[in-house]
Amino acid sequence: MKPFLIVLGGLALSGGAQSQIICITCQNQNGSYNPSAPNLITNGSFEASNCVLGGFTGFYCPNSGYYNCDIANWICTDGGTSTYASAVTTDFSIIPDGSAAAYMGNWYCTACIGGEDDCLSSNGCTFTNVSAAQIFHSAEYGGSSGVSLEQTVAGLTPDSIYIFEFWAGGEDESSFPKPGLFAVDIGFGYTFLACHGTFSSAGTRYIIEFRATSASHKIKITNWGHICSTCTEVVIDDARLYKLSEAINKPDCEILNVELIRASLCPGDTFTFNSLAYTAVGSYWDTVRTASDTTVYQIIISILDCDTIIYELVDTALCSGNTFILNEKTYSEAGIFRDTVQSGNVITLYEITISTKTCDIDVPDAFSPNADGKNDHFTVFAENLSDYEIWIYNRWGEQVYYSNDLSELNNLSGGWDGRYKGKLQDLGVFVYRISAKNLLGEKIDLTGNVLLAR
Repeated sequence: MKPFLIVLGGLALSGGAQSQIICITCQNQNGSYNPSAPNLITNGSFEASNCVLGGFTGFYCPNSGYYNCDIANWICTDGGTSTYASAVTTDFSIIPDGSAAAYMGNWYCTACIGGEDDCLSSNGCTFTNVSAAQIFHSAEYGGSSGVSLEQTVAGLTPDSIYIFEFWAGGEDESSFPKPGLFAVDIGFGYTFLACHGTFSSAGTRYIIEFRATSASHKIKITNWGHICSTCTEVVIDDARLYKLSEAINKPDCEILNVELIRASLCPGDTFTFNSLAYTAVGSYWDTVRTASDTTVYQIIISILDCDTIIYELVDTALCSGNTFILNEKTYSEAGIFRDTVQSGNVITLYEITISTKTCDIDVPDAFSPNADGKNDHFTVFAENLSDYEIWIYNRWGEQVYYSNDLSELNNLSGGWDGRYKGKLQDLGVFVYRISAKNLLGEKIDLTGNVLLAR
């Protein structure tokens, strides 16, 4: 049993983490893009807490030796005994929503050899050449896990597109003028982002567009610490999650590569793509991300009533004004077409690629050797040729016909009569190759398909 696969567009698989993140964009601004969109995150403004605001007084991480309060609906995980993540107010940073925000203080970590940030690359929104494994920190600050704030958000519709929007700031930019590094995980692994000092400067408003894979997603924000001596640490506020369809304003979030994959299976078959196995009918999405590129794949699985699937690729070039006939269907324009033919429990799926050309040689797309006196031979029409050869092959690659006889051109009784070793061949598509020269000595090479019909 063989799955049938069609890819629209150029398929170029790249290594990288698989995810459902469609795109990420950021802008230096404090206000929300969509303040009226229904927010699925509870307490995204971090206002609901029992933390005392002002200075470093409200420490919300249970693993910290300073722990003395909680932020409602959020869980602080990891970190260590010396982690000083705290609820802060306007004496620490601009607060875009309400009067409280979550500062994820965690001292100095090492992301590059030498303790600075010279090994990292950022486009202003994301860091593209970093992983959690390369970040070193001592156990008293959570080690390589850093410190995280998490909330599991329910009520999502699988396969729908959502926007996770939030504001990111940092410590006083006069002391920490360089961007800091933190990460967001919405269920597909870390995405490393940049933050900037916001004591008096606008923060960064992030938009992460993603496709939900379940009815609930965990939102996890992680900080490891200062990645250099003058790099800031992140402050988070105004976290929002809403459907793309509910967004009135959305900044440009361009996807450079989108591919459609169709796979038809017999019952019990499996289609595997990017290490994921698909066995059930449905529309699935996967994203292959690298440092330089993002490709989003829509994978459509159908299950057919069959034991065996045969895949036929038909590629033909038509002379202007000609037609191509397959399975009693006529094609006259360029394009990619699909057709299905079932015989018992065997299904043949055709992908038909039609192109058009201007011809010195006119090759028919079908003939019917049924002795009715009409189109009984596969006759090639051409003028002013000095040399001519034709080869015809069946679907298994066997040569069923060869000729170099110029006299068969334009002769309705010449050319292939549909027989091989004296036996009339079954209905089907055959491949021809023609090599010729015109009277100017110019070489002409043609390859195409011809349908033997009845």
